[in-house]
Amino acid sequence: MNRVGFLKEELDKVIIVPEIHLGTILDDDLRQKTIDYLSKGRVILSYMEISTDELGNNIAPLEILTDGNWVWPSYFQFFLKRKLNLRIDDEFINFIRSKDFVMDDISTDKLKELQHLYLNKKI
Repeated sequence: MNRVGFLKEELDKVIIVPEIHLGTILDDDLRQKTIDYLSKGRVILSYMEISTDELGNNIAPLEILTDGNWVWPSYFQFFLKRKLNLRIDDEFINFIRSKDFVMDDISTDKLKELQHLYLNKKI
């Protein structure tokens, strides 16, 4: 299981760290396909808190999502929509391209397993 899109968080505030902005800028088509793919993720964990951006604006409820192979935070899509120059793992981009941006179904048992692994910091 791989992680993508996590930012450093501190006291309910997202801190934009410089190394996050070192990646290649996604062209608009790939950015939209990536956002669409991420939006289809299945929730493995929901927190009772709201993610905020660096200005303190509410983004969304904090959730951890998955496609069965990768996990990402709900705020990842927000930052991609803002067209920030976020570094996105090439392995993740290559993976979703290889699937033609189509997400496989995930069984309830698999979701429970991933939740357990995430909570026990094994992913």
